[in-house]
Amino acid sequence: MPMGGNDSSMNMSGKTQLDHLRHLLYQDPTLQNKDLNINLQGGVAFWFHQNLQRVMMQAKDARDKNNVNTTKNDAIKILDYIDGTQYVSRDVPPKTKILVDSKIARIALLTLDSEHEKPTGFDRLMGHHLTGLIEAPAITADEKQQINQVNAALNRIVDMLGQIHNDATKLVANPNDTNSLDDLYTQSTNAYYGQFDSATGDRTGGAIWIYDHIQHLSSFTVKKYGA
Repeated sequence: MPMGGNDSSMNMSGKTQLDHLRHLLYQDPTLQNKDLNINLQGGVAFWFHQNLQRVMMQAKDARDKNNVNTTKNDAIKILDYIDGTQYVSRDVPPKTKILVDSKIARIALLTLDSEHEKPTGFDRLMGHHLTGLIEAPAITADEKQQINQVNAALNRIVDMLGQIHNDATKLVANPNDTNSLDDLYTQSTNAYYGQFDSATGDRTGGAIWIYDHIQHLSSFTVKKYGA
């Protein structure tokens, strides 16, 4: 996942695995930046997971209720989370209000302007810390393999979020677009729960899978440092 932005948590040259894991799971200065009016308790991976769940729930609500007003409002809420409060006005009608908690949607799931967006989106914050883990001192081959798998899953989710963004934008303009509604639900379900593997019968690679694997890395790292 590409890195970018000038947020305080991005300046972590030479930090340890524990530093990056702490920012992913427990506390990150970008999420508690008073100058930018941000105060989210928890790490980057936690909020990435939480907001993807919210996107999935709005897509499910739109598909289940399947009426014009609900579909349009749910699509706007999805764009609030994906674009963030800084840039959602680009994708919705003029004077449209933010329909979700603006504090939660202050940081976008997707970075739309890598040069000027401040803070950068969760996608790039996640990518930064995963790269930091790979480059951290004393990283083992097994840990590197696991982190590469997480990063690959993150890239797939980012691609899905791009499609979800496109579907939601179409539904704001035309809430009767059933093809976009069906795809919105499919993509958001796969992004959160993971894609179904017919060989194993499990879902892998979604936001739940990523969060669980980062937590596993944290447990493994703490044990190693405490040995």
